[in-house]
Amino acid sequence: QSIIDYGFDIVPGTFEIRPDHCVTPFDLTFSYAVGCALISGVNKVNLVGFDGYTGTDPRQSEMIRLLSLIKESSNIEMEALTQTTYPINQGSIYSPRK
Repeated sequence: QSIIDYGFDIVPGTFEIRPDHCVTPFDLTFSYAVGCALISGVNKVNLVGFDGYTGTDPRQSEMIRLLSLIKESSNIEMEALTQTTYPINQGSIYSPRK
């Protein structure tokens, strides 16, 4: 059994994947998960239950900003398979997967 020690730093306005840690603008679990996926070589992520917050919830704007930074700094493709308020590709859980 091996243990992977992958760190997490918060730096406003930054999303970077580094060999030993990821740097994200907000303390959001999703940013860490994407960092781990990217360092593992994943190029596509399908999301379910990623519906979002109301427009007045500050977490909604944090997630939208984070998604923008991820898009700017990586080639990962994200697709929501259930409805979402986030600006990402919309698919369906009923569509055939490749």
